[in-house]
Amino acid sequence: MKTRLPVAEKKHFLRAQDLSASEIDTLFWLARQLKRDRAEGRRRHELSGRHIALYLEKPSVRTRVSFAVGARELGGDVVEIPGSQTKVGSGEHPTDFAAVVSRYCHAIVARVFSDEVLQQMVQGATVPVINALSDGHHPCQALADFFTLRERFHNLKGLKLAYVGDGKNNVARSLLEMGKILGVEVRIAAPEGFQPAPEVADGAMVTTDPKVAVEGVHAIYTDTWVSMGVEAEAEARRAAFAGFKVDEALLALALPEAVVMHCLPAVRDEEISASLLHGPRSAILDQAENRLHTQKALLLLLVENRHERPRHDHHRDHRHHERGERGERGERGERGERGERGERENRGERGERGERGERRQGPQGQQGGRPPRQEQKPREPREPREPRPTDGTKPAEGAQGEPTGAEPTEGQGQPGERGERRRRRRGRGRDRERGPRPEGGEGQTTEGGAPGAESSAPGAENSAPRAESDARPEPAAPEAAPRAESGDAPKNEG
Repeated sequence: MKTRLPVAEKKHFLRAQDLSASEIDTLFWLARQLKRDRAEGRRRHELSGRHIALYLEKPSVRTRVSFAVGARELGGDVVEIPGSQTKVGSGEHPTDFAAVVSRYCHAIVARVFSDEVLQQMVQGATVPVINALSDGHHPCQALADFFTLRERFHNLKGLKLAYVGDGKNNVARSLLEMGKILGVEVRIAAPEGFQPAPEVADGAMVTTDPKVAVEGVHAIYTDTWVSMGVEAEAEARRAAFAGFKVDEALLALALPEAVVMHCLPAVRDEEISASLLHGPRSAILDQAENRLHTQKALLLLLVENRHERPRHDHHRDHRHHERGERGERGERGERGERGERGERENRGERGERGERGERRQGPQGQQGGRPPRQEQKPREPREPREPRPTDGTKPAEGAQGEPTGAEPTEGQGQPGERGERRRRRRGRGRDRERGPRPEGGEGQTTEGGAPGAESSAPGAENSAPRAESDARPEPAAPEAAPRAESGDAPKNEG
């Protein structure tokens, strides 16, 4: 069962609260698909013909590269607009800038200083506006962070995350907002003067003791102490954060499976130990990579908004989706399976008959076997038969001057002669059935109308010459009865 994405009404993404829990879950599902497709080399073209405007007021590496590469991997194109090369804020109002760029591009990704610039862009933009970073929020980083935690721990509900450092900066605020939406307990450990406002913390643990904050957590998060725009406060900040360094001793207070996180860039051995930065319990590089996948999913949801997902999806349980695919394949292949089964049965039946035949022909002594057939000697060729004369003349002489009807000598073909005798006997039988031929051409009868007995004699005499020519003469025909006196009827002997 599939459903249309619930982000259809969402047009802009300026802070973590702009997405609900179900919308973030949908985005994470899509990010997993995109990450797997990229690892397997499958190309996507959903943003083909689309252009993304990338407006940068601040220097950037991860934001710039991840958005540019992500848009191009989806088939789109990126137009980079450095803030230093425009008059936005000084000679052109951000509202007018966004209205004009909306006529050219299909989305505006802005990395700015002031959140007010983003609000003014939204007023004039007719395409989605995405906050890539501002002084107050960093929602794209929070998406990648919680996506990384979900990959590590498989479920976000009930996780505990301790943020150690500047609790008033944009990263800490976005973590607090999105953690509350997703059911993750976010704790803040920050010195006095750098803690979040009560309305921002919204009931979350805020402490000045890092050891209390990290006890029993699944992740320890930190950020640079000197962010862009506050370089003049660098020395004062380093003094204030002296006891908030994330090192091995602090990590030992967390759960054994706990990981360390950092949004980068990092100052080694200042806010985090160099050994932890790229150690076995570090998830920092995963965070940086997941910026690409989560932002690609964000572009698809906001710009294209045409993707669907299973209704009940769990990030390790794809059984619903797989069952749907298997059901479609089963429905299409049901008839083919029946055909294959019938073909197998036919093959089995033919094979069974063949096996029975092999058993019948097997060697003697085996089960079901019969003795092999003996080879038969070829028959000797028969002598050609002479045609039978039909005019009553004698048969023609053979090659040795002997009549063909003479007694056969040794080596001659007797079967042909026997067939000739059978034909002669059949001819005599037909003559007897027709009766004797009367003299003078007409049959003579007695007074009783029966044929005369004398009329049978010519038939016997006619058969005599044929009998003499036979190799084996037939017995003589029975003697005809004496001819009766004229006018007397033949006697019935009973």
